[in-house]
Amino acid sequence: MNKKVYEIAVEETIVRKIQIVADNEDEAFDKYLEMDNGDTTITYQKSYNAITNNVKQIGEFNYNKEDYVWEPSNKDVLIRIWQAPSK
Repeated sequence: MNKKVYEIAVEETIVRKIQIVADNEDEAFDKYLEMDNGDTTITYQKSYNAITNNVKQIGEFNYNKEDYVWEPSNKDVLIRIWQAPSK
């Protein structure tokens, strides 16, 4: 009894508009880098996701009946599954 594990790549882009109170462009950029002063405000934020068509199998789980655990077949599988014993 095996379960397959798949990986999907998701690319995310975040667009932010930030208003900064400053005397000139250099000061504005320095304040942007600090971002914890009272002179900066994020006025717009939007994220865009793109799911690539790159679905690939990266491993499998094999069921260990003694420990009631699904064990991954390789080190790239980071998910862990525990299953309660059957009655």
